[in-house]
Amino acid sequence: MSAANKSGSDTCAPSRWRPGSRRPVSAANKSGSDTDASRRALAGSRSPIDSLQPSNGLPRRRPVASPPVSEEPATAVVVPIRSFEGALSRLERVLGRSGCRDLMRRMAGRVVAAAGGLPVHVATDDAEVASWAADLGADVVAVGRPGLNIAVAMAVDGLAAAGVERAVVAHADLALARTLRPAAGPGLVIVPDRRRDGSNVVCVPTGCGFRFAYGPGSFARHVAEAVRVGLDVTVVDDGALATDIDHPEDLLDLSPADRQALGLDPLATGARELAATDAQNSPDSSQFDPTAR
Repeated sequence: MSAANKSGSDTCAPSRWRPGSRRPVSAANKSGSDTDASRRALAGSRSPIDSLQPSNGLPRRRPVASPPVSEEPATAVVVPIRSFEGALSRLERVLGRSGCRDLMRRMAGRVVAAAGGLPVHVATDDAEVASWAADLGADVVAVGRPGLNIAVAMAVDGLAAAGVERAVVAHADLALARTLRPAAGPGLVIVPDRRRDGSNVVCVPTGCGFRFAYGPGSFARHVAEAVRVGLDVTVVDDGALATDIDHPEDLLDLSPADRQALGLDPLATGARELAATDAQNSPDSSQFDPTAR
């Protein structure tokens, strides 16, 4: 190396820049008297990733791709609950009034949790249910009129007005509910009960004119209604969502582990005898009975 180079009095030839290190700057550049020749020399020594470096040598942020926009329609869950106090009246001789009330709260809590990340709207006029729902982070839809079908229709209409495109209506007495996702889909998605008579979970597009028709035989009526309004129909046979609790024999059909999880172990000794004689007639759905499917 010449003396001039050792003393730094001469312009240094540009050195190769290594990624991750600061680009060397000549004395001329430091003084602001950069020449066209040095610019051309630097340009000729750039590595392919130099385009990511600004002129001051500091790392430039790489362009970040925008996250993909979800194509899934906005969906919300509706859970109609008339009250806890008068629920599960058919089981009162087995569990007692307080036992029926506690069981209804536990099952309803499972259904709300089964919504996962979907927003939940509880349709009720009962102050206790409204307070319970609010504590769980659910929205409360005040119904103001009697009837299960009216309550559900009002809640779904409210969702449509809020821009929600799809409503999943789930009854509150689904003892084994863990997720409602199998019931979410296009058209009409319906989960019948184990007898394929009631409609435990119904998913429909909002604003399509679908008329809810809960009560005995609602499964067939809801399928017919979907055909009327031009919806494709998907029937989901899901063992967990098909398990509702209406009659004493429904308790006996639960596994010991499930009964214990619901606080039902041991069952009252007369449950099997009551199950054999229990009346199978469902009440009028106009009374907003949670067992009217």
